[in-house]
Amino acid sequence: MDNSVSVIIPFYEGVEWLCEAVESVLNQTYAVSEIIVVNDGSRESVEYFLEKYGEKIIYIYKENGGPASARNMGIERSTGKFIAFLDSDDLWLPRKLELQIFAMKSKNAVWSHTGYETFDTLSKNKDTVKRVSISEFSGDIFPKMLYFNPLATPGIVIDGELLRNNINWRFNKDMRYGQDQYLWMCIAPKHEILAIDEVLVRVRMRGNNAALRARVQLRAKAIIYDNILKGNREYLGQLSFIGKSAFGLCICGEKILTFFEKKTEKNTVILENISRCLYILPWCMFKIAYIYCRHKE
Repeated sequence: MDNSVSVIIPFYEGVEWLCEAVESVLNQTYAVSEIIVVNDGSRESVEYFLEKYGEKIIYIYKENGGPASARNMGIERSTGKFIAFLDSDDLWLPRKLELQIFAMKSKNAVWSHTGYETFDTLSKNKDTVKRVSISEFSGDIFPKMLYFNPLATPGIVIDGELLRNNINWRFNKDMRYGQDQYLWMCIAPKHEILAIDEVLVRVRMRGNNAALRARVQLRAKAIIYDNILKGNREYLGQLSFIGKSAFGLCICGEKILTFFEKKTEKNTVILENISRCLYILPWCMFKIAYIYCRHKE
């Protein structure tokens, strides 16, 4: 029985962290069939990295197009029964794949995710910042994941054929941030997910993580609505009134921010402050919608 795993790692900056990420894959108790590192047009020297790991990985260089395009290229190149994703600055704990693949085979699951912890990259001891439980996100997670989404891309393992046979199920290359959430939104309404509620991944916090930025969240929510929810009566019918209203506010906020981008010459500090003001109300509404969704289960 084919239990092979393809690991896809997009890379743009931080070659030292990339070495740590690849090392965490090589230290797995479950042997992987291929590690695909996609260099997304990085200007950093990778000579040392290739000298050390070149024979242990499949290395692909492409022009810069963002992490979505890099991951998509990895999907097309992959051959494993399972596909696992790891960001170049994050880490896997040694038994991550062993436990995850065993659970998926036992439950006949086509995709799964694990618990994780964040750590401060500036800390010499890499102290844990937060442990994230994903116990409530197993099985049918749509539509509650529209309101709150704890799925971490480095914790995802998915049946390779599920992606390779569905050309529309790809990371959205037009989204610089939030493209992973976009893909999970495509899959979740069609397939239940298995949650392994154990910390098996370490996610590096660098101060500029997309998940922490209101500007990114506002835009991602607007794109998800326009590209996945809008015009789909089945999906819209599962949203609560407050959830729909929150998405509506995100769309309005995105239009306002587009206007200010032209006026402020894309000053990131000003735009982020405006974004926080615009996102605070829909953020609260998403929280309320999530709580309501949980109580209906």
